[in-house]
Amino acid sequence: MKFCTKCGMGMDDSATVCINCGAKLGAEGIVEQPSLTNSQEVEVKAEASPKKKKKFPIWIPIVGGGIGIIGVLVIAAIVLVVAIMAGGTRGGSGGKEKESHIVGNNGNTGNDNDNANNSNSGTTNDLPDFLRGPDLPEDVKSYVFYDTDKTPVDIQYPEESINPQEIYDSLTYKPEMFFGNYIMTDTFDDNEKINTLKEYSPYITGLDLGYSEDDYRSDYIHYILPSCLEAGPHTVEERLYEQTGLYWASVGSFFGYYTVEGNKFILTPVINLDYDNNLNKYVFTPTDMKIEYEFEFSGPYLVLKYEEYYVTLLAEGFHEPSKEYTYQSTVSVDAYLNYDSEIWIKGIREISIYEDNDGEIIMWVSDLDGHTDHEANAEYKSDGTFTLTWTNAEGEVKAFQCVCIFCGKDGLIFTDGNTSIYYQYDFMDYDEIFIEDNVSGDVDLDNVDSEAIKDAIEKKANLLKDLAAAYEAEGMNVDIDENSGEITLDSTVLFDVNEYEISSEGKTFLSKFIKIYCDVVFDEKYADFVSNIMVDGHTDTNGSYEKNLTLSQNRADSVKKFCISDEAGISSEYKSELAKTMIAAGYSYDKPIYDENGDVDMDASRRVSFRFLINLG
Repeated sequence: MKFCTKCGMGMDDSATVCINCGAKLGAEGIVEQPSLTNSQEVEVKAEASPKKKKKFPIWIPIVGGGIGIIGVLVIAAIVLVVAIMAGGTRGGSGGKEKESHIVGNNGNTGNDNDNANNSNSGTTNDLPDFLRGPDLPEDVKSYVFYDTDKTPVDIQYPEESINPQEIYDSLTYKPEMFFGNYIMTDTFDDNEKINTLKEYSPYITGLDLGYSEDDYRSDYIHYILPSCLEAGPHTVEERLYEQTGLYWASVGSFFGYYTVEGNKFILTPVINLDYDNNLNKYVFTPTDMKIEYEFEFSGPYLVLKYEEYYVTLLAEGFHEPSKEYTYQSTVSVDAYLNYDSEIWIKGIREISIYEDNDGEIIMWVSDLDGHTDHEANAEYKSDGTFTLTWTNAEGEVKAFQCVCIFCGKDGLIFTDGNTSIYYQYDFMDYDEIFIEDNVSGDVDLDNVDSEAIKDAIEKKANLLKDLAAAYEAEGMNVDIDENSGEITLDSTVLFDVNEYEISSEGKTFLSKFIKIYCDVVFDEKYADFVSNIMVDGHTDTNGSYEKNLTLSQNRADSVKKFCISDEAGISSEYKSELAKTMIAAGYSYDKPIYDENGDVDMDASRRVSFRFLINLG
């Protein structure tokens, strides 16, 4: 007899598929795990922990799918006999094709588990209830927000209420929808619950991630099933988002950038992440690994499923209060509409929700005309239904109902399934957004005087106008990004295919370009304003990351070298200034250009760009 190392089921030696969990079996029953990577075979340990010893099967519910390729009757009979002999019970979906993973307040998954909880052994399901989601306080199921200093207007319900599940099913999910902080347990340091989670989770080591054997991190164990998910520029690291243009997340013990495809959250872990002060950019090593989770939203809940393993997380602020971390029970968001948004709901510009010192939930809304209503009222249900009622400047009561995705420090998202409106800016963003792309990554704008920021905004705007006018006067058609000031040069003008030596045509163009650039940037009125001139090399997504990183760095270096050479034809004063301020950095394909269909525009992605960093204060 051989045993499935994933669930512990014993079978005949000739079996190739586990009759309990459906896993494919190899020699001696070892589960042949699917690779987590595109090009690198990585073993995912099916045993939960190197210290774990368990004689009997671990029954993991299989939610939302079938249970194997062998006939249902045969499976049911064998599983029942083995379950009784092992003294365990087996919960799960019972083969349902479509089923919610979301738990109720009693911790049940919504399945008919009466039989599972009344087995002959008298034991309960081996999978702990909290892995199906933390228990919600009763009032969170229908959470009312309002300003307690005022008498809130009564909530107005539409004649026909929305169906939140239909909205979730029709929704096109975007990376921003994962912003915020989702946590499994009711306390951050609940080691008992965290350790129990690890018993049920596959894992990999630091060596699998790409650390060398002599690196102390090579022995670290990383569990696939996460106890938390944190994402978003205000939740994780704003400068990292700004510098790379990628979506970053901490998922359990993994940190990396992610994409969303359908109902799959795909994380690419990175190692050796650091900020390079010489290059003024973050540097990191992306692994070849791709970790894919299926996901499901429902109000403040987020379910992440890996193979048949799953965990239910809950948005920070909706947990039971804990003695050690009272702030974890705080619902807090200060969310502004994107400054250049062309869509909105009922003219609402800001929604602010927070918990005061007495534990009361305070809320107000402001509209696009600057009117603020402190008598607004809202109801947020655990199925995601958000009903808001407020009064405008004319005294008219306004109301709407939608599905709300709560992103914590990164705001709110309202959606009806067709249109999603993102309230993901805070007050400071409105000033900072105009200069954040021009500030060195080691500068925290939150610690900069507001007057210095306003002065920098004005001076930057004038510099961009002067650049645009200068190039137009010389008949050069260059595209200047009005926010970042970045000027993009087509690589085909400067280089031959896969080459980094500048072509003769490229040298002619670059000589004229850099002379005009220096005339404006080094003008006396901008003295001491520009701290660095960045020359950034970018490639398309063909080929390996490492090869493209080398190519993009070599191209940026070639442009810098030419600009400070005699061949560029600029004054010695300009050459001296460029030598002191110019930094060349290669980005490989970290920052591709996308077309209107969301696909990578390969031609546009191959580019070299100029941008400037500024001094503040």
